[in-house]
Amino acid sequence: MKASLALLGALGLPLLSPRAGGQTTIFSESFEGGGIGAYTETDSDGVGAPTLWHGGASCTATTPLPSSMGTNAAAYNQGDVGVFNYNTGQNPNEGAIESPVHASGSGASLSVSFLHVKVTEGGGLGGFDVCTLEARPAGSPCWSVVTALSGNAPCSGSATSTSTIPWIAGGAWQHRFHFDSIDAGSNNFLGWIVDNVVVTETAAAPVFATTLFAEDFETPGTGGLGSMVETNASGNPATTLWHGEGSCEPNFAIPSCLGTAAAAYNQGDLGVYDYATGNSSNAGAIETPVIAVPPFASGVRVLLDDMKATDWGGDFPPSGAFDQCFVEARPTGAPGWTTVIQVLPDVPSCLAPRTLVVGPAPSLSAFPAAGGGRVRFRFDSVDDEFNDYFGWYVDNVRVEALLPGGTLPFGAGCPGTGALVPAIGASGLPQLGNGAFAVTLSDALPGASATLVVGVSDSSWLGASLPASLSSLGLGTSCSLLVSVDVVVSATVDAAGTATVGIPLPSAAGFAGASAFAQWGVLDPGTGTSQPVAMSNGLRITLF
Repeated sequence: MKASLALLGALGLPLLSPRAGGQTTIFSESFEGGGIGAYTETDSDGVGAPTLWHGGASCTATTPLPSSMGTNAAAYNQGDVGVFNYNTGQNPNEGAIESPVHASGSGASLSVSFLHVKVTEGGGLGGFDVCTLEARPAGSPCWSVVTALSGNAPCSGSATSTSTIPWIAGGAWQHRFHFDSIDAGSNNFLGWIVDNVVVTETAAAPVFATTLFAEDFETPGTGGLGSMVETNASGNPATTLWHGEGSCEPNFAIPSCLGTAAAAYNQGDLGVYDYATGNSSNAGAIETPVIAVPPFASGVRVLLDDMKATDWGGDFPPSGAFDQCFVEARPTGAPGWTTVIQVLPDVPSCLAPRTLVVGPAPSLSAFPAAGGGRVRFRFDSVDDEFNDYFGWYVDNVRVEALLPGGTLPFGAGCPGTGALVPAIGASGLPQLGNGAFAVTLSDALPGASATLVVGVSDSSWLGASLPASLSSLGLGTSCSLLVSVDVVVSATVDAAGTATVGIPLPSAAGFAGASAFAQWGVLDPGTGTSQPVAMSNGLRITLF
């Protein structure tokens, strides 16, 4: 059922502009209380299990921790039994320490900083004895690598690592520290010691992105590559080692968060999980179709999940000289391909992919003016040596346009019949003069009465702070009002559980950058509460 609302005329000026704020510490752990502090010890699948992680006070029997670390830290080795290495015998070993759930603001910029000591095989540069900081949205079945620590940091002085997590835009999330020896050889090193962890969030103006292209390789196309085209390095169609793949090695499936298939550069389609083809080097690329980009976009970025196992950990000095992996771009009409990034270093575990956010970057900046372009992923072994690794896996590719305004969901709703939580969305872009823009509702009780609330604030209403719990009014304990109640419009949910309220937008330039906030309420007896209302999450609408 559709309804219409002259929203901006009803609200008037001025509306809220995007807000920015300062940095806030949302978690810290010094391990001075002993053991592994607030962390939980788990295996690589996130199941609680004893591993080599423990609380430690020294690097060796006679060498204390660096003074910068205080008196205690979390260590991955056997120092708790007087053996300061991770050599456990004939089998590889791994383990993780997992943080509690962090509650951060919607749209916040997130960062994890820590001190560490690291002494592992090959100077810490190879594809073995891998130390990774990983993160995931709370409840996600799969961790993604934020950073793989490259190089060693001896006990004579700790190193500081700071990483941002651009692919988690606030909300509830977790991080963990994960060590994987990969094999049973050359494990007579100190291992990894982590301390003084600080997690911060910075409230910032939201990033409005609209997806222009997506490929998850779950729908088979030519060679299992979906809509991607396989080419040689010159960009001509050719048969290379790229193919659709569901395993990292025989009988070892790719991580569940990648679905059942990804694009892989190796010989897995022949049952050989490497790219060692003989006495010559090999190379190949997969490229997107032409992607249309609106001229008003302020930038373009590429997002992907990847796993990579190559020669010397993919970071052989200088800067990955062998077995190279590139994300490249070609604006429409351009004569050739330009490197956006060379992907360094490896993420060699088939248990946790890395999520990359590439751009906005100068090599993508020409896309809006050119009307669009193509993106490709290119692998080059450079030589014919040391090619017996599983290569490069790419999945969940998205190309997004960054806009000066847009819509951004925030907060959480509360459930109705069948435990379904109504979801808010938008149809069209909130571009000045767009008479067809609308706010949508889904996952609601068919035939129910619904109310869309629109306001000028998501932080306060009538002197009270938002979000505000509605449980004292008889709604469910997880129900909150997320927006100020300035305009209300009614609609009826259709048989598919959806509703739409049209909001024709003005064309006056003075509205550019203005924001409004919206939330749905649905009358639903299935809530089982004295006031039978299910609520959606919120939606920020910023005009451009």
